[in-house]
Amino acid sequence: MRCLVQLVVLGFLCALAGCAPKVTVQVLSNGKLMMYVPKGTKVNWVNETNDSVQVSFPFANPCKGSPSTTDNCIVENGQAIYECPTGSCEDPGIGVKPTTGRHLDFTLRPIVPRGTAILYQVYCDAGGNVVANGPKVHQNDVVSWVPDADDQSFTLSGFDPANACNPNTITNGVACTVGVSSNATYQVNYNVCKGNKTSTATLNVTQ
Repeated sequence: MRCLVQLVVLGFLCALAGCAPKVTVQVLSNGKLMMYVPKGTKVNWVNETNDSVQVSFPFANPCKGSPSTTDNCIVENGQAIYECPTGSCEDPGIGVKPTTGRHLDFTLRPIVPRGTAILYQVYCDAGGNVVANGPKVHQNDVVSWVPDADDQSFTLSGFDPANACNPNTITNGVACTVGVSSNATYQVNYNVCKGNKTSTATLNVTQ
């Protein structure tokens, strides 16, 4: 199955001012998409009939004030994976560019999921400690790790068993193929965190 994101850009104010707002859609090596919009951009998620879709952020929330709903989300910082109700969408990432936006409206229309491309989020928890979490995966799924802070490096190492993933190929946006049929552990290091910058994480592999 394929996943389609349709963007409706209402940017006439900016056009009148002679500027050209820039939206970057990064295609990760596993086929997932990360969209980057200017800081201050208002983002709404709707379905094909323009009804509001209340997405959730299981890890980091990029909306200003971290509201409990995503109506008129004003993106403020970082980048984050989002989820839709009952798995109704897959395009899972929105990020914030450092420049201030013109408060343009972007409407993201999530459709259907596409199979075995998986994202794990690298972020700092409420105590400032690094965490790397994501959904259950299967052997041969393609996994990418994405940090919640733009342009911040992280490292993964010490996979046990060693053939779970090749850590030499893992960077922001670069995926690996799961090589095991049961859970694997690994070390994650993320220098952005104020508490423990290194911790043990689990790749949740299921049959």
